[in-house]
Amino acid sequence: RGPGLPAAVCGARRQRLVRPGGRRPHLSLPGAPGPGRLVAVIAPAGPPPAAELQAGLEVLARRGYSLRLLLPATPAGYLAGPDDQRLDLLHQALVDPEVGLVWAARGGYGVMRLLPRLPWAELATARPRTLCGFSDLTALLLPAWQRLPGWSCIHGPNVTGLGRLPPAEQEHLWALLEQGR
Repeated sequence: RGPGLPAAVCGARRQRLVRPGGRRPHLSLPGAPGPGRLVAVIAPAGPPPAAELQAGLEVLARRGYSLRLLLPATPAGYLAGPDDQRLDLLHQALVDPEVGLVWAARGGYGVMRLLPRLPWAELATARPRTLCGFSDLTALLLPAWQRLPGWSCIHGPNVTGLGRLPPAEQEHLWALLEQGR
């Protein structure tokens, strides 16, 4: 653990990673993500490659998740879309009371440009949910974990990586998301 880093892992708010006796804690993930739950797929950074995105969406659909795609219509250079559009779509995912899990389509660059413009006070009053992704989404995970009580943050695969995730790793992911283990 580095200086200034929290003792807890994202999602295990104020719990130790491994309890005495070697048992991992059970995580309580808000919104009870699991089959039948609504997943908002976002692209707050770079544009997701179409084939990889489709493969990841198929994995989620086969698992029984309902999907809401909140993706910009047209890329803006190396970004998935203009800042205002990416911010609006991210905000929609973070406040929609039906959404239990917000999952990044891919990483890249661009989330840092949105962070100062997020309405943190409003988000703190929204129904808690789980955020999942890595790469550039990491820039959102830590402030969300620090500022949004009850929310969980999972530094895990982006949607575009689900289609190539080995079955054993998928099962570990589903166990974490659906059972908190």
